[in-house]
Amino acid sequence: MRRYELRAFLNALITHQVTFAPIVPPIILGLVKNPIVDEFDLSKLRLRSIMTAAAPLAPEILNEFEKKFPGVEVQEAYGMTEHSCITLTHGDPNKGHGIAKRNSVGFILPNLEVKFVDPESGYYKNEHETTLTIDKDGWLHTGDIGYIDDDGDVFIVDRIKELIKYKGFQVAPAELEAILLSHPSVEDAAVVGNTYVLFIFNYWE
Repeated sequence: MRRYELRAFLNALITHQVTFAPIVPPIILGLVKNPIVDEFDLSKLRLRSIMTAAAPLAPEILNEFEKKFPGVEVQEAYGMTEHSCITLTHGDPNKGHGIAKRNSVGFILPNLEVKFVDPESGYYKNEHETTLTIDKDGWLHTGDIGYIDDDGDVFIVDRIKELIKYKGFQVAPAELEAILLSHPSVEDAAVVGNTYVLFIFNYWE
């Protein structure tokens, strides 16, 4: 395919008996909500697992995907062009880890260190863009909001620059978008901050 097109993508998956596919959340959204998918006999799929990254995957979309494509394992990951892959949902049997928790982007890969920093502590207050990205100690600041739990699972919430400040609250657009996308008639949704609120919905015909 010279460019992505859902019908051609599904045809390729079936024709070439693809067992693993790295795809981004918008493609998963299309696989769940686009009526084109109903044109195909999904029993012919040999897909066993997919890996997704680049944006948060809404829990509701993950649930719908698993219902529509039973038996296909969804692996979420996290990384950057500047740093390659950082976490994977693959477990490390040597450390007693199985599959990571739902909507976690997985465990930190071997030979890597990840530091969660409060942005109010001054790390993101430097004058030059380079010092916003790489500090004097060599840490790469990704600009992502996330957390790590006691089991070592890493969760990505959103981007710091995309947070909306509303009446003293810090609102993550991805969380609101996930709520909007849970409606069966909504194709896609985007939430942005402004002096007034405007929602634009796309509906399938």
